[in-house]
Amino acid sequence: MAVNITLPNGRTVNTGTKEGANYFIQDPSGPFEFFSQNLEHVKQVCDRIYQRRNKTPTPQEINEIGLLYTVASQLAENADYDVFAKIPVNEIHVYMEHVMVEIGRMTESNSNWARTGALTHY
Repeated sequence: MAVNITLPNGRTVNTGTKEGANYFIQDPSGPFEFFSQNLEHVKQVCDRIYQRRNKTPTPQEINEIGLLYTVASQLAENADYDVFAKIPVNEIHVYMEHVMVEIGRMTESNSNWARTGALTHY
């Protein structure tokens, strides 16, 4: 899946490619803050979903949440190791903390997933 992101310097990169992932991480227009800048919105979307009785996300919510996870996955898969290592440790920490919270919430709200690994939503 191609994820094209327009950077503050106006350049558009595809994080699904080695060149795009490397450039995205090393964007000269500023420090890498993708996770810390986008996780608050994702957390708000997740909170809305978990407040519902059926806890089922809408297609738009799936897209909003999925974008962050897709970019994270593409950076890990496509960036050169030495470039990926340039992501600030605090950014990795912010992302991993978010992932652990969401795993905990999914485990609590979806007992089938906790037992079988089969997630019925997201």
